[in-house]
Amino acid sequence: MVAEEKKILEEIFENKFHFVGESEFETGESSRIKEITKKFIGLFIDKFGAESFQELKADAKVMNDDGTKKEYEVRILFVTDKGSYHSEKNGWEGYLVFKDALEAIENQVYDNN
Repeated sequence: MVAEEKKILEEIFENKFHFVGESEFETGESSRIKEITKKFIGLFIDKFGAESFQELKADAKVMNDDGTKKEYEVRILFVTDKGSYHSEKNGWEGYLVFKDALEAIENQVYDNN
């Protein structure tokens, strides 16, 4: 990835990716989530162009916080100039729930374009 592409990727990540509930995840999980999100954004802009990317919102909540295991609920909304895509996943492992939700968005995008 050349410097200009990295700059565009960072600008999109900082300005068009909104992650509500990031504090619900442990530091290691949060870092891995940012890594896979940047990879998703990079692949998308390589295929469709930066101008096509409008907004990516992720909303994470912890359910059953008082129980022995936390249950995570992750909702993702991705808006492009080609349409909007939504996914919602639940599970016990925060990073894996986020990854599954993001992969569902990715599958929708590439299946429809």
